[in-house]
Amino acid sequence: MRFGTKTSGRKVARTAYEEGTKYLSMRMRTACQVFLHLRECEFSVEEAKTAVSELMKDGYINDEEYAYAYIRNSFKKGRSVGRTRFELGKLGVDEISFEDALYRLENQDIDDLGERIEISEEERAKEVMGKVLELAGYGADDKVPEKVYGKVVRRLAACGYSPGLIYKVAGTLNRE
Repeated sequence: MRFGTKTSGRKVARTAYEEGTKYLSMRMRTACQVFLHLRECEFSVEEAKTAVSELMKDGYINDEEYAYAYIRNSFKKGRSVGRTRFELGKLGVDEISFEDALYRLENQDIDDLGERIEISEEERAKEVMGKVLELAGYGADDKVPEKVYGKVVRRLAACGYSPGLIYKVAGTLNRE
């Protein structure tokens, strides 16, 4: 089946579907990412839409699976739900796919994951704070200087946590 061909210079002519499968062979991508790639390859809007639709039907593209993997990875890095939602939105993942993937992760059996992923925002923020303290050479019960407190606050903000949660978590530190 042909969805349109791409010819440029010495490159072999390729259909939009073939270009999409080649693009997906490198790593998992969202439907939006594939569509934009096909448009950059100068396929028409109709050809790109048709190819993305066929790739989804054939199981090459699944935004919920992409969101699930992305959320797991993001939570392992200590990022907030808000930041993760924002980043996935920029990649074209709709709210329903995000919520379904988040629900799946929250209800996944820990044994299936092979490792523990903390779902609670506050617990993830505490883990991030612990890592910052450890890198600075302090424990959770030590008195920390303002410089280290600032590092904790900046790191939590960079991970996308709300100011209220940052204040709550960082406020538990013993400061000099």
